[in-house]
Amino acid sequence: MPEQKDEPRPPAAKKRGARPWIAAGSGFVLAMLAYGSAVQLGLDSLPFLRFPHVEVWAGIAGALLGLTRVRSALWVVAGVVCALQLAVQKTPLVLPLYRSLVREDPPARSDAVVVLASGLQLDGELIPVAQARVAHAYELLGRGYAPRMVLTRLTPPAPSALPAVRRQMEDAGLHFPVEEIGPIVNTHDEALAVSRLVRERGWRRILLVTDPFHSRRAAATFRKAGVELLSSPCRVSGYNHATLQAGHQRLPAFHDWVKEAVGYQVYRWRGWL
Repeated sequence: MPEQKDEPRPPAAKKRGARPWIAAGSGFVLAMLAYGSAVQLGLDSLPFLRFPHVEVWAGIAGALLGLTRVRSALWVVAGVVCALQLAVQKTPLVLPLYRSLVREDPPARSDAVVVLASGLQLDGELIPVAQARVAHAYELLGRGYAPRMVLTRLTPPAPSALPAVRRQMEDAGLHFPVEEIGPIVNTHDEALAVSRLVRERGWRRILLVTDPFHSRRAAATFRKAGVELLSSPCRVSGYNHATLQAGHQRLPAFHDWVKEAVGYQVYRWRGWL
């Protein structure tokens, strides 16, 4: 009987041993892809996605799901989120959504321009969002719609915006009184603080300045606190909120819409609107 030579074993066992790592790795990549697109869309504002190191946990969850029979769900989730991102960028979907958050009244003579707080840079200068708000307030003052400006201040350790605003007004030749109230944590705090000031001064009406996507919630919150107002939102840096024609403008606008839509529902649930 002829002697049979031992044939080499096929590397099937080795391949089978490598497959779990491939499955876990693909699950991790898909989860991170879905999370990255979700962040650009503003979906990280949803309550169940707001906890520390969520991106790390998303990757770990994706890797673990990649080892199970439901790994196909990762492809579905990643596909849906990426498709939504494409739809936002390439269609006018976001424009009617964004407009639903905007309240803009024709300006009229009022007792004060109230500018809602945003923030400052480390060097004490205003961040772009805050700068856009006060710049719009300067315009309202210069056109004679109000005789004074009121700023709201964030809680410490956030610094005061008052020195920077006064310096800018001096440089621009705008000689109007400016004062600051607070500290505040949120829009509801701002509404209560301004309401107290309005009652103390006997004011009839204010002009309220904030971002366009925040204007509807802010106006409703102030009205709930008993403040008569005209909403005069500022311009937003990065996109034209009135048209949103370019694709690169629609994505940040949708991001802002998601955050504000969540905030609006939270305020409604708390009875602040």
